[in-house]
Amino acid sequence: MERTWSARLERHPLALSAFAALLAVAVAVGMALAAGPAAVITRVEGIKPIWIAVAAGARLASYLGYALAHRRVTADCASSELEAQTAARVVAFGAGATSVKGGFSIDVRALRGAGASPSQARAHVAALALLEYVVLALAGWISALVLIGRPGVQAVAVWPWAIGVPAGVLLAALAWPRLRARTRGGRAGARLSSVVRGVEILAREWRHPARAGAAVAGMTLYWAAEAGALWAALRGFGISCAPSIAILGCATGYVLTPRGLPLAGAGITEALVPVSLMWLGVPLAAAVPAALAAELTRLGVSLPLAGATRHEVHQLVGLERRVRRGTRKRRRAASAAGR
Repeated sequence: MERTWSARLERHPLALSAFAALLAVAVAVGMALAAGPAAVITRVEGIKPIWIAVAAGARLASYLGYALAHRRVTADCASSELEAQTAARVVAFGAGATSVKGGFSIDVRALRGAGASPSQARAHVAALALLEYVVLALAGWISALVLIGRPGVQAVAVWPWAIGVPAGVLLAALAWPRLRARTRGGRAGARLSSVVRGVEILAREWRHPARAGAAVAGMTLYWAAEAGALWAALRGFGISCAPSIAILGCATGYVLTPRGLPLAGAGITEALVPVSLMWLGVPLAAAVPAALAAELTRLGVSLPLAGATRHEVHQLVGLERRVRRGTRKRRRAASAAGR
C-alpha cells in the first residue's frame, strides 16, 4: 500500500514541487521572523536578479556533474547498465522534489527496472551516496581549515569539521573488520551489507583510473555547483563572501544531502543553511532569503527536467514493480511446491 501511495504521488511532480516550494517558503518565513522581518525585507528589496539567474545556471551544472558520477558508479551493475541519456534522466527526475522517499529511492528502482537484483541496486546506490559524502566531507574539511581564525567565523562552525573528518576516517578504518563481520542476518545486517558492498564498489573503481577519475570529477562538479548556487544567491542579497564560506555553509546545511531526503530536503535546508551561514559570519537577515532563493532555483530548474523525463523514469520504475511482483510469485510457488 505504501509503495502504491508513494508511486501515485510521484506521478505528479508539479504538485509535489508546488508543495515543496510552499514548505520551503513557510520555513523561510519562520526563520525571517527570528532574523528580524525589517532586516530581511531590506535585503529582499535590494535583490540583484542577475545573481539568482547565475544560481539557476549552477543548478544545471550540478545535474550534469551528478549524471556523470551516476553513470560511472553504476556502470558495472550487472545487466542494468543505464545508457548515458537514461542515467541523466533518472538523475534529473530524482534531483528535484519529485519523490517522497528521496532521489536515492528513484535510483534503486530505476536500476531494478533496468535488470539489477535488489542487492546489486542497493549496493551501487550506496556507493553513489558514499561518494557524495566523501567529496562533501573533503571539501568541508579543507574549507574549515582555511577559515579557522577568520574574523566573524565561530569555532562551532569549523572545529567539528577540522577534527571530525580525520577522526571519522580513522574510526571507520578501525571498525571496518567488525562491520564486514556483522553484515549477515536481519534487516539491519542487510542494510549494513549494502554500505559495505558500496565501499567495495568504490574501491574496485580505482582499478579503472579513468572511470574513477570521471566519477570523482562528476561528483566534485556537482558539489562545486551546489556551493556555487548558494554563493550566487548570497551575492544576490548583497553578501560577497569567500568561496570557502559558501562551501562550508553548504556542507553543514546539507549534511543530509538533498538527494537522500524526501522532496530534496525542502523545509530542512531553509532552516539549517541560514544557521550554518550565520556561524560563518553571514548576517542571518541575508542568509535566510539566500537559502530560500537557492532552494527555489533547485525546484525551478528541476521541474521542467522532471516533467520531460518522467515518462521514461516511470517506465523503469513500473518495470521494477513488475519484476518485484514476479519474484514474489516465484517465491510463493516454490514455497507451495515445498509443502
